Formats: sequence, C-alpha cells, structure tokens
Amino acid sequence: MSLVRVYSNLKHVVGIILVFSMLASSPAFASADAITPESAHQKIVKVGAGNWIWVQERSGVSLHGIVTNIGSDTFGIQLYNDPASVTTISYSDVVKFRAPVS
Repeated sequence: MSLVRVYSNLKHVVGIILVFSMLASSPAFASADAITPESAHQKIVKVGAGNWIWVQERSGVSLHGIVTNIGSDTFGIQLYNDPASVTTISYSDVVKFRAPVS
C-alpha cells in the first residue's frame, strides 16, 4: 500500500468522524440544553422590554430583535430585519436564550 493511499484512507476516516461528531451536536441531540418555559419567562422579564435578545425556538429558528411586550404566556420581538412587525413567541417554544451583557 502506498503512502498516498494510506493518506487518502485517513482523510475518509477523519471525514466520517467529523460528520458523526457534528450530528451528535445537532439540535435534535441538544435537548438537554433546553430551558423551561418558566425560566424563559423569568429571563425575558429580567431583560425587560426595549432590550435586544436572541432566542432559538424548538423548530430551530433563531430570532434576533428587541423585546416589545411581555405577557404571561408569550412575548413579542421586533426583529432587526423586519422592523415593521412584531413576532409573538411562546415561552414553551424557547430552547435557547441570550441577551447582551448590560
């Protein structure tokens, strides 16, 4: 077996390992990182209306924008790329949450 063939086989093995490692870190396997609706509500209330946030929904959609209103079951975000409308999000749909450091 030549050195070129060994190198080629090594590249294939490393590629397969990388694919499986990326699949293992996909959102389907990352449900342990999900926050509860109660903690999502507490975090949104702590950030407050008029401040920037980033949330990832259970469907995998990431939203960035300004909190416009805070309700008991939902909150509203004015998206940075769509300032004309407000997107309503249920606390039970929030999987991940980030807010800028104040």
